[in-house]
Amino acid sequence: MATNNSIIKRTADGLEQIHVVLLKMYDSNVNGLELDQLIIDHYDKDCVFEDPLVITTTMEDFRSQFVALRQLFQSSRIVEHNFFINNEREISMDAVVEYTVLSFWIIKIHQVSRLTLADDDGPKLIVRHEDIWSIASLISSLPIIGWLYDFVYRRLLLGFVLSGFLLMIQPKFSSNKRKSN
Repeated sequence: MATNNSIIKRTADGLEQIHVVLLKMYDSNVNGLELDQLIIDHYDKDCVFEDPLVITTTMEDFRSQFVALRQLFQSSRIVEHNFFINNEREISMDAVVEYTVLSFWIIKIHQVSRLTLADDDGPKLIVRHEDIWSIASLISSLPIIGWLYDFVYRRLLLGFVLSGFLLMIQPKFSSNKRKSN
């Protein structure tokens, strides 16, 4: 049976490895061979990847997602991050990821990556990688489109909805007077 100190040390050592792996997964300067090696060394063959747009259930599909990410954007990198140990099997990273499109459009997305590690005594492979981010914040970060979204959706549409709601809860006054007997 492992003591608390050995669990903390093993988790801290694993956290340092996971920390490096996550930073490299979102760094477009990491070449394809190094990316493949990171995935093979640290992810389970049946790992699950989930974000608001996609769910994959194999290592090959997971790899394809990160290769596509590199092809879609000219560059990507993590500009701010914090790591948290939720428990012995779960690690989270709160980060701001910066993507560059066409050399001049920079899109910043705030995301939380939650990794779940295998629950066995062998190597601590990642069995689940979940990225949590908002599609609305993605749209807001796009030049011109983000401004239109903020102006039209948040200001105009929200104003219409709010005024409609206020009309519904406004007390109704009757012009008929009560007749007294």
